[in-house]
Amino acid sequence: MQHNASEDDIKRAYRDLALKFHPDRNKEKSAEEKFKEINEAYAVLSDPQKRQQYDAYGPEGFGRTFTQEDIFRGFDIDEVFRQFNAGGFQDLFNVAGFGGFEATRRMDIGSDILEQITVSKHDAEHGGERKLTVRHIKLCDNCRGNGAERGSKVISCSECRGQGKMKATVRIPFGIMETITTCPRCGGIGKVPEKQCRVCHGHGRMHIEDKVTMRIPAGITSGSRLRLAGLGDYGVDRTGDLYVDIIIKDDGKESKIGKRFFGIL
Repeated sequence: MQHNASEDDIKRAYRDLALKFHPDRNKEKSAEEKFKEINEAYAVLSDPQKRQQYDAYGPEGFGRTFTQEDIFRGFDIDEVFRQFNAGGFQDLFNVAGFGGFEATRRMDIGSDILEQITVSKHDAEHGGERKLTVRHIKLCDNCRGNGAERGSKVISCSECRGQGKMKATVRIPFGIMETITTCPRCGGIGKVPEKQCRVCHGHGRMHIEDKVTMRIPAGITSGSRLRLAGLGDYGVDRTGDLYVDIIIKDDGKESKIGKRFFGIL
């Protein structure tokens, strides 16, 4: 690496070397040690202050003066690889085509919904149909979930520079604490719509009231629960289900007799 190498040159060199010597890809005995050295070198070169200290002390003096904790303080390997592609370090290695890493994206599973309806004894005995209104979350038909108006693009979030997370430094009585939080603008995705969808306002999904017709099976008993698959809240990985609890309607004869009986007392 040249002494006057640019930041982009250093990044590209680090990416290529990290892919080449990662132990899950390179089975040579020396690969793991080289991979550690590459990370250590980049942790120094990518930090202007550490790089200045390295130039001042030289390799040997820097190694004696600074511990491994000092060298890697503030170094986030996942953040580094997010600068090369849409995902992080783990996503990059998945794309590269070798194992050892699994994507860490949180599963987006829609919630189930529970409703309760009352049916007549006749419908419970002979079967029938019921219409009910269900309020649930659905995929926005206008933007198909990406939050961008038709004809516009999804772009990298300017707030977090596409990383999906942000670092904040807070001074405490014992020193300085560094925290990493989810980007409030993109919600951790790293991307935002160039122009927000006019229907869902950039959310990609919306609350909808749907009319649902459900079949009441003959012979159903009070307390039974019916499942209508896929009619719960929308989720990218799985949409929830709608569950309906059945209560059989009292025809009122017993209550009228009771009222008349207790009226005599």
